[in-house]
Amino acid sequence: MEYPTEKETNYYKVVGDGSTITKKTHQHYLLFDNFDVFKGKRPVFRLGEYRNEIKNILNSANPVQVVSETNEYIVMKFFFHGGQVLAFKKG
Repeated sequence: MEYPTEKETNYYKVVGDGSTITKKTHQHYLLFDNFDVFKGKRPVFRLGEYRNEIKNILNSANPVQVVSETNEYIVMKFFFHGGQVLAFKKG
C-alpha cells in the first residue's frame, strides 16, 4: 500500500506512561501528560517542529473533540486511526 506524500496532514504523538484512571464512573481512561502535533507531508515524527499546546489544537481545525473536563483532567476524542479517547493532566 502506498501512502500519499503530497497532502499535508496532522500527525500526533502521545507523551506519557498511559496509566489508567477511573473517576466516579465505570469508564476507564488512559492518562497521558501531553501530545505533540505537527503538520507535514510524511508520517515521520519531527519533535520540536510545528508543536502546539492543547489549547491551540482545540482552537484549530484538527479532528479533536473535548468529551469532558474537570479541574484535574481533560478527556478528548481523537478522530484519527479509527478514533481514540484519551485523558490528559491539566497543567
